Amino acid sequence: MGKPPINPVINPNSFVGYMLSISEKKRIRILCFVIRGLFVSIAYFHICVSLFSMQVIIIDLSCFFLMRIYKAWLKSQEEDTCPNEIAAMSIIRIITNISAHGTPIIAAQDWSPNAKLWQHNIQSNYRSRANSLKQGAAEIIHGILAIVKDMGLTVVKNIEYESDDMAATIAMSCKDSGLSSCIVSNSPRLIPLIEHGIHIQEPFGRKRTRSWCKQNYNLEPKQVPDLFAITGNSRVDGVVGIGRKRAHALLSTWENVETIVSMPECNDSLVNTIKSESYKVLTNKVVLQPPF
Repeated sequence: MGKPPINPVINPNSFVGYMLSISEKKRIRILCFVIRGLFVSIAYFHICVSLFSMQVIIIDLSCFFLMRIYKAWLKSQEEDTCPNEIAAMSIIRIITNISAHGTPIIAAQDWSPNAKLWQHNIQSNYRSRANSLKQGAAEIIHGILAIVKDMGLTVVKNIEYESDDMAATIAMSCKDSGLSSCIVSNSPRLIPLIEHGIHIQEPFGRKRTRSWCKQNYNLEPKQVPDLFAITGNSRVDGVVGIGRKRAHALLSTWENVETIVSMPECNDSLVNTIKSESYKVLTNKVVLQPPF
């Protein structure tokens, strides 16, 4: 389909003029992007309402949602389907709306292809399944950091620590100083902080609380690292043959993995299986929690 003629009354340099000058296929893609941006604005409106009373807002820059927004921006540039300003403004609006309700602190891992995290001193294969994504993640994080730097926001980054490690450390320091804080992140490693009274806010507007943890994991927040230490996740390998259902049963009877591995031999095959993998399970739990 050819390009429709531009109405001479409309400024060809305006957004409407741009929309009229491109093909219908590109217009549909841009409209979808704008609708998605509207959804983002609504979601972040709910976040800002919940952050209104917070003194310090900590944004996990490795948060999946912000990375996905930036990926959409890069894709729109490659396909020439959307003016760069639209995607750039989406990122800026998200961070600005959040940081308007408290002192903004951006926690980011200083990604490098050969970066060695503190967890690798305990488990050499930590995040081994995600190694192929490191380069792409580095480009995304550096791109968002460039935007954040132009906004003049405070950035805390380190090459040996993940962004949720630093977010947790900052939040606990705020608590010790008597300041209220909230972390905007969807990292499961931060869930135990709920036990310490730290506010955790998901990027999609849901607040992570003790009742949220019960609903999603049927466990107390402090038990979530024990669950993943047994079952494994994208960062660590779990115990072969034990899934979430069996792990739940074990943690419902015994509170944590330390109790399980310290038990004497018994007739429970699941307990004996975990005891045989005690080193893996215990080190899994260590690396799956921020070292605050």
